[in-house]
Amino acid sequence: DWLERQSNSGIFANEKVKNAAFSQEVLKERINSELLDLGDNHVMVIRLSDYQDATVRPLANVRDAIQAQIKSEKLNQLLLKKADKLVAELKASGEIKSIHDAKKIDKGMITRGQADVDQTIRQALFKMTITPPKKAVSKPISLSNGVAVIVSDAIETPKVDASLIPEADLQQAAQREAMLEYSHWLNALKAKSKIEINKDSIQ
Repeated sequence: DWLERQSNSGIFANEKVKNAAFSQEVLKERINSELLDLGDNHVMVIRLSDYQDATVRPLANVRDAIQAQIKSEKLNQLLLKKADKLVAELKASGEIKSIHDAKKIDKGMITRGQADVDQTIRQALFKMTITPPKKAVSKPISLSNGVAVIVSDAIETPKVDASLIPEADLQQAAQREAMLEYSHWLNALKAKSKIEINKDSIQ
């Protein structure tokens, strides 16, 4: 499948992925991207397979898509306004008073890799600061099928018996952690690097 700058589904909903895919290094120099930490114990490296310049398509071919996009954007703006009001009510009283069409879904405890919860919601949830017994309320989150607000009042750290984890998995986790640390170190080194040219030594 082709990746466009406007792609906003699946893994390409992640701005970090799109920015890396259309970076100078990947797009022009055709080298692998840096190691991308996507959360939920997932990492990714992007390599360019093929590239096609954008072309202008006839209006007749894109009219329906444009109309659908405009309707979708207007609906999303309306939902975001409602969600802002919902967030204010939740923070003030912990209850939803005025928005009667808001759908409440109680998922109980959610894990980082829980497949039946949207990845965007999981990523936002695990970035929240939760201080029980006070409830934490997220900002409105735009999804492909609407807008969500997360309310969380508890956090639980899982207990893992390392003796039950296969040695191969432990080694893979250690290698992944080492790659992430190396990537962070390399980025920091690049940021601090300063190149000086001694003109006297240039003949």
